[in-house]
Amino acid sequence: MTVEDRRNRMDEAVKVAEPTASSETPDDPAAIRADIAATRTALGSTVEELADRVNPVTQSKAAVRRLRRAGDDAVDAAIRWRLPLAVVTAVVATAVTWALIRRQHR
Repeated sequence: MTVEDRRNRMDEAVKVAEPTASSETPDDPAAIRADIAATRTALGSTVEELADRVNPVTQSKAAVRRLRRAGDDAVDAAIRWRLPLAVVTAVVATAVTWALIRRQHR
């Protein structure tokens, strides 16, 4: 079950568990049972979500996703700067070559 499924279940349970217009505790045993079941579902979903958040496997997968995103960003930046870097390198190489040739002819 995904985190999104758990959140949806929890939202549904909260809707069921919301008090009625009158803020009195229901006297009907069936209503009390339904309220208890909804509360149990909401708490169970919350506990599952918390357990998922502190799970080392889940944390490591999230870290890997963040690293991949950072790597993708670095690759994109390198691709964007490839042509300007090549031009700068060519200009510097030309200037150094010209200076060396000029130096030898003196």
